[in-house]
Amino acid sequence: GENLSGLRVRYKGDERESALTLLGVVSEMRLASFGQLFTYAEEDHMSKGRELEARTLYGPAMAEHQRAIKEQSEQAAEAHYRIGTLSNMLGNTEGALREFKAALPVNPNHAEAKKAVAAFYLNHGAAARQQKRLSDATKDLWEAVNADPSSSAAHLELGKIYEESG
Repeated sequence: GENLSGLRVRYKGDERESALTLLGVVSEMRLASFGQLFTYAEEDHMSKGRELEARTLYGPAMAEHQRAIKEQSEQAAEAHYRIGTLSNMLGNTEGALREFKAALPVNPNHAEAKKAVAAFYLNHGAAARQQKRLSDATKDLWEAVNADPSSSAAHLELGKIYEESG
């Protein structure tokens, strides 16, 4: 094949194939617009999603994270967590909880997802306690403790409930 500025080009039948070596990574590329067919290495949807998040383009960022869940299974837990974080920022706390919980079966050790689930239930439990809905508060606060047993705030709120209920 030809060598054009570090780009090694091979020809196979009527189809042109290019192999690009960049930092030790070889990817086959095919570009249809020039009559060549290019295939790209698997896209890094998580990186694209984070870039979009940084630019406050939350909808497109969430779409990239959804693609990561479907196409990059090793990134699924983090992708669910990122979607949950963005959902929470946009005021969709129930949707955020669903995403945080979806991260945990994929990676039961995802510390941020555990803490996010615990924080959701802690907030709900503390609000229920203040409204004197002690049964609801107890249920939510135990959910917080189960999600993150190290949550001193959840334990403290449970203590307040037991103190108030005599």
